[in-house]
Amino acid sequence: MSLSEINLGSIPLSKMLDLAQEHALQSIRNRLARDQAHCLPIFRIDDLARNLVAITAHDRAHLQNCPSCSRLFERVCAERQSQVPRSWIESAGRSLVTSLEPLPLGPAGWSPMRTLPWAESSDQQLEIEWILDRDREQLTLEIRSQLATIADQLIGVQILSEESADGDGGLVRFAQLLPDAEPGWWTTRLRFPTRELIPMHGIGGGVQAAPVQWETLQAIDRADLMRSIRECAPDSPAFVAWQDWGFTIGTDPRLPISFRIELQGLIDSHE
Repeated sequence: MSLSEINLGSIPLSKMLDLAQEHALQSIRNRLARDQAHCLPIFRIDDLARNLVAITAHDRAHLQNCPSCSRLFERVCAERQSQVPRSWIESAGRSLVTSLEPLPLGPAGWSPMRTLPWAESSDQQLEIEWILDRDREQLTLEIRSQLATIADQLIGVQILSEESADGDGGLVRFAQLLPDAEPGWWTTRLRFPTRELIPMHGIGGGVQAAPVQWETLQAIDRADLMRSIRECAPDSPAFVAWQDWGFTIGTDPRLPISFRIELQGLIDSHE
């Protein structure tokens, strides 16, 4: 029975509110049922994400157009990919920057007897350097390059704890290089509160950074990319750069529809 068929004048207010709530809930149930009527079975999505079955043309087309199935597929893929090293690190070659020197952080905090690590890629086109803020409450990882082709790509950063020093796990963030005040340089800075890094045992595994083509991002990378955007202050140059990226590359149909919707929602929420 719909609300229009009920004589509301003979019903107490509390009962009317209960009816309105039930009507709203039923409308949601009906909408979800309509939306999910043609969805892929959950077990099918799980098998596809884990490469246990071959994907069909129907599967691929559905995942490209159904936000719900795309979101679940991305989640399962990210879970599986968290157990292996990031593909963009393995394929970086001479563009990879690796610093295995741990930061001088321990349970007691900052150790003034140690210098901060600096490193560059084998091809000398990408540099990273840790910078300690004056109040020692925050560490900044500065990433820079003089090569325009690198500045046109994303930069992936993986901070490794002692437990994740073999290449999998660790803290991953993505950034974009922006024109620096010093002519001929592109730079970005990622900031981390020292209280978050101390539990990682001084980042005993070090840090790795490399240019990343957005087309090669996997599900787990896209999740970390969204986390990186959320951590930017809405009025910062970094967030403005992500907005530009979202309005151009972020609408590319080669990206999962669930990612595009989430990205657009995040950008729109800060306009």
